[in-house]
Amino acid sequence: MSFAQPPLIYNQHGSIRHVGVELEYTHVEPLMVVRDIQKLWGGRHHEVNSHVHKIKDTELGDFTVELDSILLSSGKYTEFLQKMGVDGDTLILGDDLEALLANVASVLVPYELVTPPLPMDQLHHAETLRECLRQRGALGTRSAWRFAFGLHFNPEVPSFEVPSILAHLQAFCVLYPWIFRESAIDYTRRISPYIDEFPAEYLKLILQPEYAPDMGQLIEHYLEHNPTRNRPLDMLPLFSHIAPDLVDRYPIESELNKSRPTFHYRLPNSLVDEEDWRIAHPWRYWVEVEKLAANSHVLHAMSQELLELLHSPLSIISWQWPGKVEGWLQ
Repeated sequence: MSFAQPPLIYNQHGSIRHVGVELEYTHVEPLMVVRDIQKLWGGRHHEVNSHVHKIKDTELGDFTVELDSILLSSGKYTEFLQKMGVDGDTLILGDDLEALLANVASVLVPYELVTPPLPMDQLHHAETLRECLRQRGALGTRSAWRFAFGLHFNPEVPSFEVPSILAHLQAFCVLYPWIFRESAIDYTRRISPYIDEFPAEYLKLILQPEYAPDMGQLIEHYLEHNPTRNRPLDMLPLFSHIAPDLVDRYPIESELNKSRPTFHYRLPNSLVDEEDWRIAHPWRYWVEVEKLAANSHVLHAMSQELLELLHSPLSIISWQWPGKVEGWLQ
């Protein structure tokens, strides 16, 4: 299946935009994935520790395969043990401590495969790797009730100008209830904190026709209402890239925030084990966001209609709005 392309595939410097892909899964050991990547695109294997593996200098760039737990991947479990009065080096488990922790953690947290930034017209490489994982027996979001696994896209911004960034944020907020319904987000992911929706008061602010912030105001307003990584469209990596000192003033999960010149779209399920699922499926919803962001007339009209619902005491956005979005998109 081919990948849909957004209206703007080049950045403001005239170079093709890139997209990083992060795919969460379990049940396939990292070394198996490392071998698949090297077979496909070459590269050197660098084991940071038993939980973090880098594949450097492949034909596509650098990949990472890691257990998606900040405690394990950073080695912070040793600090935790020391605070508890336990020296990990003196335990009977010895060298097996990391393996034990990994086995316990893998029941609850996924492995994460992180691709290098891929040119927008080469996203099929991510699909190739997804198929390798499926054939090796990887398990995804719906394999167990406890698996709140996600698929994340990191599309490079087409422009660092405020109107462009704001339009993409507005377009996502306008389309979010429809995307959420169409994506059939797994129940475990719905109740997890990772993709909490934007507060209504924030939507009422940024969807106003007179809202025209400068960059500092845009970032400050975002952080005042969303001082967290846990949004379906996480803007903190981008804002940290633009104004790191400003972002650092707010109580966010700084150890999880990685500065990069991209949007961080983290809503989709990871259905890596389902034979008819493709990464291209959830990607097309992001493309709809970019298409709406590029159409200021329609974006303005949809924003006004959504604002009316937001101010209505009888509205139930999740029920009413997706149908209206379908009408607009036809």
